Amino acid sequence: MDSSHQADATPSMDDGLSHRVVYAVAEREDVEPEALDPPLYSALDPEALDRLWESDHDSSLSLSFRYLGYRIDVDVDGTITVEE
Repeated sequence: MDSSHQADATPSMDDGLSHRVVYAVAEREDVEPEALDPPLYSALDPEALDRLWESDHDSSLSLSFRYLGYRIDVDVDGTITVEE
């Protein structure tokens, strides 16, 4: 089984990064986003994540953090990768 997974286009790139991360992890876990336990805000501040991304997304910013045992990588183009 592949240990990494790229989120599909749901939700759209226009949605906040935190929203897209929640959907990517939920897809990986095969659950609804509301069923993630603990919620994303227990690992980091979703609003701060969104503000950081919105303020610098045109630069060379990339992000990596851990949530629910996964490594979440966000590439400069906004692609989210969820790896075990």
